[in-house]
Amino acid sequence: MDADDSISSARINISAANPTIAVDTGVSDLDVSVAVTQVACYALDGTTTRLLYSDSASADLWSDAQTDGGSWGTDVEELDAVTINRVSCNVYDRSGSKLAYVYDDGGTIKYNEKSLAAAAEIPFLVMTSPQPPMWPNA
Repeated sequence: MDADDSISSARINISAANPTIAVDTGVSDLDVSVAVTQVACYALDGTTTRLLYSDSASADLWSDAQTDGGSWGTDVEELDAVTINRVSCNVYDRSGSKLAYVYDDGGTIKYNEKSLAAAAEIPFLVMTSPQPPMWPNA
């Protein structure tokens, strides 16, 4: 965290001939809640980094995203009128890409997920036989 209680992040580019480290300061648009530790989590979705955090003023849950090491976007409020004490998140694919998160809302553990992308259509082929199958005589 920065001195102003916003989130900073660092990323390492190891695909380049000369690996580099980039630091983004002031990633969160709002100050982040601090309980025992910072109330935030990161999840990787392909080349997009997803961030969930609790705003220190309201304890509501906010999100931000960065794609391909570019700029962080505008923060979006995900849950209003909650008291986020802890949050853990991950991206998975089940009927489309989802950002799943478990959080402590004022002492009650809850689960939620946000759809990130629709499920890909899987083509299938139905084969028919021009003749009925041949069965041996019994």
